Amino acid sequence: MAMASPAQVTGQESVPRSRGMPIAPCVTTRVIKKLADTGRLDKFSARHAYDGYRAEALDEAAGMVTPEATSSSVTDNLTINIVLGLTALEDLDTSKADIGGAYAKVNREKEAGTRGYTQQVREAAPGSGIRRESRRYMKTPKTLPIVDEDGQRMCVELGGSWLWGEKPSGRMLQDSVHETLVRDGWQPAEEVPCMYVKERPDGRIGVLLTIVDDFFVAETKGADHQFGREVRALLDAKYGDIKYEEEPTAFAGRAIRRDRSRGVLNVSMPSQITNAAVEHLPEGARDKSAKELDLLTGTALQKALDALEGQKTEAGGAYAKADQRVVQSITGSLKYIEQVMPQISLAAHRLACVASAPPPEAVRAAKSVLHAALRQRDIGITYGGHLEGGARMIQGMGIKARFELAKGAPPQFEGVADATWSKPLLYAVMLTFNGGSVLHTTKKIHSEVDSSSAAEAIATAKLA
Repeated sequence: MAMASPAQVTGQESVPRSRGMPIAPCVTTRVIKKLADTGRLDKFSARHAYDGYRAEALDEAAGMVTPEATSSSVTDNLTINIVLGLTALEDLDTSKADIGGAYAKVNREKEAGTRGYTQQVREAAPGSGIRRESRRYMKTPKTLPIVDEDGQRMCVELGGSWLWGEKPSGRMLQDSVHETLVRDGWQPAEEVPCMYVKERPDGRIGVLLTIVDDFFVAETKGADHQFGREVRALLDAKYGDIKYEEEPTAFAGRAIRRDRSRGVLNVSMPSQITNAAVEHLPEGARDKSAKELDLLTGTALQKALDALEGQKTEAGGAYAKADQRVVQSITGSLKYIEQVMPQISLAAHRLACVASAPPPEAVRAAKSVLHAALRQRDIGITYGGHLEGGARMIQGMGIKARFELAKGAPPQFEGVADATWSKPLLYAVMLTFNGGSVLHTTKKIHSEVDSSSAAEAIATAKLA
């Protein structure tokens, strides 16, 4: 029985085991997307994949070593936000593309050979030394067990192209994409990973961001998205199955709304917030007040967050595993959503501090913050449109401790930092560009300080 590339069924599991090669587990990954306005199912997909995390532990146990770097880098949030702010400021044209079935488009044997990706494998026989091996093996899916005529379990030998989940797959694709772009004249931005720039003789400029197999292009307007269309053609010639969109309404998890007549661009994450709310809040929570749901708001919520302390299990205390799962799940969602909601930065930090061993009251506090985010899900961050006045971005680092942009921020870059003096010591920083935040965070101060000025100096250093 044969399977389509990038994998093929090989012999019995005993064959690679006899050579000291571990067999990685197969895991089924499922993607569920829901509509932001109704919470109803929009798309469901599932695929069998290589379980890279457990495979790594098996590799180590078998004495396998991967000497070459295998991780891939992506455009960071700061870079994405700055480019979006610049898009609004300069009224740039935008487009995006992604490679369908991306990892399967990079040939395993060619890339491993040209890039030097192999693994050092200790031979099963003592004293036989080390050999280098690029072949990988994976169990067949639990829902598709395959045995030979003798009833012996068979496994999958990975060959041809990379399989989703393999540790080096993202890096191999990124290296391939990088070489393809550079050959076409895109210049990597100095000290900014995954950002490329291209300039025409007539002065038109294109900026390209990459997140492994996703691409975003911002370019001088008026040329009918020439840079974006060239990138689409380039990727299509190399990999095929390219999805392309001009003036996209979403990228990197962000919903994008523009009013080009006013020079305004807004980014938000309504779908992610809605999905988290559907999982953790009662049905119809979006249209109900916090009081109706027995949740906290305002100063009461802030005080509850400030009072949270993790359970001290070493002293005989205990916490409910169910509470831990809820608090960790909501906190993970809030930390992701925080990218476009500076106002929940402190709340997400407070919850993160107790998520591993939360007190019972943390569940109510976490759901209260999620409900507040749900009610404000479309606000996000707006670049352009409210540039008057000076920046007042951090207010009340005591009880309220929140970021505030209601009075606007200047079009140029501006940074603000502040710190608490009462314990637990915290610092908060924000960097704005074109009227919106491009970076914001709230974190603990781990150093010993003996004055408010020392705490504020640390905050300023973190901003710098």
